[in-house]
Amino acid sequence: MQKPVDLSRAKHLADPSPGGGAQGIARIDPTTLSVTPDPVHVQSGKFVHFFVDGGRGQLQINFAAGTPFDQEGKEEAHAWARAKTVTTPEKHKYTIILDGRQMDPEVMIDP
Repeated sequence: MQKPVDLSRAKHLADPSPGGGAQGIARIDPTTLSVTPDPVHVQSGKFVHFFVDGGRGQLQINFAAGTPFDQEGKEEAHAWARAKTVTTPEKHKYTIILDGRQMDPEVMIDP
């Protein structure tokens, strides 16, 4: 049995409830890998968080080289990255990898 995701160490997490309505939080369906919302929006300089519904699986989020994200991290069914500062809205693809399957949704960085 997999332990639940411990969010207490994610100090940059503003709203720990997936789907809590806060910007920068994306929920991933473990069956279809669909993301809600898509695209997920994040403000410049803020963190975007990815959660697997049900808290199961080893989640990995990859951004292409040159994509304006840094401070990436992951812990089981939770992954995060910080959006670098942008002056105009930018949309980028990223890759979700969960249990050997992958999907390429989008993230929007808002200035």
